[in-house]
Amino acid sequence: VGVWGGWRTVPAGETQRGLVSVARKAAKYKVPVILLADVPGTGFRGQVVKVKPGHARNYLLPKKYAILGGFHNEQKYRHLLENVDEKAVEQDKLVRSLRRRVRRINLQMKRHCVKEHPTTLHAPVSAENISEKLTKFYDLSIPSDWIVIPGGQLTNYGNFLVTVRVPPNETLDLKVSVTRR
Repeated sequence: VGVWGGWRTVPAGETQRGLVSVARKAAKYKVPVILLADVPGTGFRGQVVKVKPGHARNYLLPKKYAILGGFHNEQKYRHLLENVDEKAVEQDKLVRSLRRRVRRINLQMKRHCVKEHPTTLHAPVSAENISEKLTKFYDLSIPSDWIVIPGGQLTNYGNFLVTVRVPPNETLDLKVSVTRR
């Protein structure tokens, strides 16, 4: 390796690819931390989660939301790890996956119209219809009592936002388009 004019030169047979692969490996590296408080989007109090080093260093550790994971800290904070509410963790995972999947869906419902009133549907769209279609085409089983339609049913053509209430207190918006058959 030679130096010319203050710049480091790379010999003909070598490349700087090694530096790029090191940077990629560093980007994939995650640090285990023990959460001391519920952190939205990260986890619940007492959970051991893996986060990017910058997130731990710049946000979680300075605000005392977490401590670094490891054998000694896990022994010291064992009481937090034993009190993790597994049901709440599973509910949070369910809500996250539903939110991600429902956001991408634009549900198409096709209906015939009444001859006398061309904008009125022959058979209105109900929560049961929406639930069945989500199960059939998107493999997403949402009970019909979670689906809230303004006015109870969709009786006209157009684009609508239907609310999906996920217990205990989450709401998601589902896009529904009612078109002519």
